[in-house]
Amino acid sequence: MGWTAIFGNKFRHKKKNQKKALSKADVPQKGDLEKTEQLRGLVQVRLENRKEDWRDQFLAALPQASFCGGTPEVLKGPDGFTYHQLHIPPPETSYAPQVLVHLMDKLLENGHGAVINPVGHDADWVLSYGDILNFCLSGAFYHSGDSAFSKNQNSETLSEKDKVSVSSPSEDLLPKKVRKHLRKLLIESGIQHPKILLMHRERPKKEPREDLIFNFTPQDFKHQKQYEKTLNAIRWYLPQHYSWATVDEDSLPPVFASL
Repeated sequence: MGWTAIFGNKFRHKKKNQKKALSKADVPQKGDLEKTEQLRGLVQVRLENRKEDWRDQFLAALPQASFCGGTPEVLKGPDGFTYHQLHIPPPETSYAPQVLVHLMDKLLENGHGAVINPVGHDADWVLSYGDILNFCLSGAFYHSGDSAFSKNQNSETLSEKDKVSVSSPSEDLLPKKVRKHLRKLLIESGIQHPKILLMHRERPKKEPREDLIFNFTPQDFKHQKQYEKTLNAIRWYLPQHYSWATVDEDSLPPVFASL
């Protein structure tokens, strides 16, 4: 189990008119104190009143606001993943400011998510590694709907009419920093030579679809729970809208590339 966010942040939400990605150069090192004040007011809102408008305001202010850190700086969450903890500072207090947008490169390099105001098993917001990655790639904490990746993770069979092509995922899709953590995860899970490919499908009367494909199956694990734990970790490292699957490497031509 993970932290219980005091607003359910595991949404898959399309939003139009996506803004230009926020640059670190756009935000002072000490952060935007108006955004901090906005967050301070938002976390006072009662839980039952934290609706979509509350969420949108919170996420809009989150990357630029000024936070104070916690002790320890990084902690392990109830879900077993590591998070950099950030707290909204009380008014009129001195603190060493931390700004999420300036921390993101460090979080991606070190394999951490971020948690806002953690108290026990509760928090005002929880960002997985994949959420941080998605912001760095798209400037948003949500899926804009512009990608060929499908949000539907249900099983799907390849059709003979599909036009299939494969390639190695680009740096814009899966940066080296992310591959490093996925590779370490899979090796520690018992996959000695983790590999990956990007499958692109042109489908009759349907939108094109892209899937990341990993070269392992449940049969590569001693226990089903270990396999499921590995899948859960991959989900945590990837943006929520990414579609991916695992297959037996021998079932495809030699098209996989080392992760």
